Amino acid sequence: MDEIQKITWTAALLEGEGSFLFTKGGGRKISCHMTDLDVLERLREFWGGTIAPTKKRKEHWKDAWVWTVYGQRAHDLTILIVPFLLARRTMQANRLLDSYKNCRVERGRLNREKIIVASSDKSLTHAQIAKIVGVERSYVSHVLGGSYKRVPPIT
Repeated sequence: MDEIQKITWTAALLEGEGSFLFTKGGGRKISCHMTDLDVLERLREFWGGTIAPTKKRKEHWKDAWVWTVYGQRAHDLTILIVPFLLARRTMQANRLLDSYKNCRVERGRLNREKIIVASSDKSLTHAQIAKIVGVERSYVSHVLGGSYKRVPPIT
């Protein structure tokens, strides 16, 4: 699965099963509750985080787990999946991002961070990164200091 597929798969899953939340201490987290442990293990493989069992409310219910990612990882993942979410989840995700932006980062730096996170997949072109982040391709090239086509560094 390439990076775009991971992002869109995650966005689709969190659209249906995810929550964008604030912790009691003002931190940020994304969580996903379900009975399919293998799906949550894939989330953890892609994005880190933790998986914990949840308490059964009724004895006849299936075992269930919750995947959770906190802080900067939650922020970075939210940036990547927002373009693929529908209206209701986008509002929740934007609340999480806005709280981060208002607390720590001005808009320009936030876009730079989005670009840097998305560029971790070396197979993506600047145009693909621009589409993921929601900025112009030329701005991505400016931030990454490269031409239109990504050229791997000489080692």
